Amino acid sequence: MILNLYGICIVLGVAVAYIFLKKWVFVKNLAYGVSFKDWDDSLVWVGVGGLIGGRLYHVIDFWNFYSQNLDLIFQVWRGGLGIWGGILAGAAGLALYLARKGRLSSKTYTSYLNIFALGLPLAQAIGRLGNFFNQELFGCATNLQWGIYINETLRPVASKSKSYYHPLFLYELILDIILFVVLLKINRADLKKKVSPGKKTTPPKKFRILLDLHSPGMPVFLTYMTGYALIRILLEPLRIESWRINLLNLSYPSICADFVGFPVAVLISIMVILVIYFWRTVLR
Repeated sequence: MILNLYGICIVLGVAVAYIFLKKWVFVKNLAYGVSFKDWDDSLVWVGVGGLIGGRLYHVIDFWNFYSQNLDLIFQVWRGGLGIWGGILAGAAGLALYLARKGRLSSKTYTSYLNIFALGLPLAQAIGRLGNFFNQELFGCATNLQWGIYINETLRPVASKSKSYYHPLFLYELILDIILFVVLLKINRADLKKKVSPGKKTTPPKKFRILLDLHSPGMPVFLTYMTGYALIRILLEPLRIESWRINLLNLSYPSICADFVGFPVAVLISIMVILVIYFWRTVLR
């Protein structure tokens, strides 16, 4: 039953995000000119791509385990989806869908990305509850009052005697909700003054945050990407398991232990922020 609850949380997160986008974004004309039917038709391509990419990232991350348990690779309901892999493959699936329909253009593509980015943090936040039921994505051992109890069989070997650990999934859940609220404000600010066709507007200064991400093309998507990148960078020191590589003998601070190598998730996050900065300054 515990394993099934993870899958239920994932499905629930997707369903709530879908309903929100359908009943709020499209009804209130906040969808950048994209019709609900066209967006709805793209879901299969984006969803399948995101699922494959997210699972592939996770399997590579924990290849030492999956190489000895090949039968578990396709058992997604047991847990294990890498967000960065899901985003990349989902975006690729969207591009294939639009190309197949003969509608692939920068304006159309970025409009779709903005819409999906609005629902992503909401789906992620709800999906993180599945980590609680699976007792995964917890951090270092802690004596803090909000620490969660972890079964001995699931504890790290180095801290078997410790019973309570940081609820890392809860930290990310809270930050995802905050990011979701920020995206809503940016979405409304971006479209509020676009009632008159062709009228160019300057976004409010109070929303020009995080590298001036209020891009005329992808304000919500770029803010989501930067926001999630910062979340990963912020929470990485608490992780006890992460995919690490030898990168010029660089290391990344960890509260848990002296790990060898540099976390791939942090490397990707830094690259995402640098690319967006380049996009907003050099290519502007």
